[in-house]
Amino acid sequence: MMQRVLTYLFILVMSVGWAQNDASLSLVTDKNKVEIGAPILASIRFTYPSSYDAAEIIFPQKDESTPISDTIDVWGAKEPIIKLDEQNGLITWQQDITIAVFWGGNIQLGPFKAIMGQDTLWSNAVTLNIATPDVDIEEDFKGIKTIEKDPFTWWEMIMLFVKIYWIWIVSPLVLIALAIALAYLIKKKKEQEVKVPKIPLPIRLMSQLEEVDKKQLWQNEKHKAYYSEVTDVIRKLLEHKFDIHAMEQTSDEILASLRLTSISKPELNELSSLFELADMIKFAKSTPVPEENITAMKLAKSLVQREIDTLKK
Repeated sequence: MMQRVLTYLFILVMSVGWAQNDASLSLVTDKNKVEIGAPILASIRFTYPSSYDAAEIIFPQKDESTPISDTIDVWGAKEPIIKLDEQNGLITWQQDITIAVFWGGNIQLGPFKAIMGQDTLWSNAVTLNIATPDVDIEEDFKGIKTIEKDPFTWWEMIMLFVKIYWIWIVSPLVLIALAIALAYLIKKKKEQEVKVPKIPLPIRLMSQLEEVDKKQLWQNEKHKAYYSEVTDVIRKLLEHKFDIHAMEQTSDEILASLRLTSISKPELNELSSLFELADMIKFAKSTPVPEENITAMKLAKSLVQREIDTLKK
């Protein structure tokens, strides 16, 4: 039992020693001699075995919010770059930072540290030689010069006025431009509109009767549809000519309304015959003979044609 414990301890000690031997932390800079306040690029490189748990490592990462010391500020800090060397089983962690030193003389940068579990690794330190401007301490102080006013030119005054009140200058101009553009578009649209002459209602009704003829409704035993379309055309004609609500009235109501108009007696009799036949077909479901169908169409076209002839006079 004791021999097994000693074997485990030996393996543990060897593993720790191997990890420490393979881990390293270094610091390099792109220059070591600069003037005070000049930027310096520094690189922190940390190498450790890939078998080590990264969750147990505190990396030497820097950020811009925290200065390195009272005299060294971090001006820029890039995201660390992590690379895996599979051949040697090592991971390299590197962060590049930009620093500036605000104290003259030899200034030490670093060392930085990384913590691996219970162990602490330290980097090397870099000595920076910071040069300061020469100051003659024996020379007397120079007095403050009087303030001289530089008067504005007319052009500068105009530009200053525009800069301050540009919104009040531009807004009316934009509104005027929009109004002109809108007026131009409306004018162009009116010019492009093609005025289509309105076709008189009687001519349109005659075309509808021609379309009913082409459908050959009664020839295909669709008598009810045939008489409905023919009488609808006549109803529209009566509304147009006598200003009555023929589309909403029954046949009897239409004939009663027409008796109060200037319609001639022959026309009233023709309409009475047409409506009576249509009602017989639509409501009594009687079957008309072909001659009646032809006569109904001739009568409807005759009534419409009279209106068309009136328009030509």
